[in-house]
Amino acid sequence: MKTLWILLTLLATPLWAGEAFSTRFPGVWHGIGIQIDAQEWPMELRLSPGAAEVDYPSLQCGGNWRFLKETPDQIVAVEKVTYGLDECLDGGLVRLESYQDSLLVYRWYDNAGKAVAGAVLIEGPMRPGTEKALLRLTIEALGKGFVKGEDTTDVDIGDIRI
Repeated sequence: MKTLWILLTLLATPLWAGEAFSTRFPGVWHGIGIQIDAQEWPMELRLSPGAAEVDYPSLQCGGNWRFLKETPDQIVAVEKVTYGLDECLDGGLVRLESYQDSLLVYRWYDNAGKAVAGAVLIEGPMRPGTEKALLRLTIEALGKGFVKGEDTTDVDIGDIRI
């Protein structure tokens, strides 16, 4: 009976349980980001175990993330802009979490902790002609209130300070 209980417990536990987020979702991800001032831009994220590189091609900037917290459900990181410092803000807090099993939701927070940008990311490189559908998906996931600056999503980083 004890063996049956152990077997049932193992079967009920997802294979990825306890596995770091960046290990569960490695690869190239893309989407259309939107800011609370309604500015839109494409983005590409290259995620690998323990590392993330981000590119905002139309803004001509990008950089990498320093992970502050990583769980099986999310990554909280500080974005370090390594090129295009005149075009993008450096040092924003980023949260990345899974959405609908196969997508990722990205939120970018300013120094006051307010969510000011976000996107839904799809695995693979950007494909021409998909921008409008990606933007609709982002607005659906973040909510129409997001663009109005009404995002109340809390970012939990515990005792970690930027």
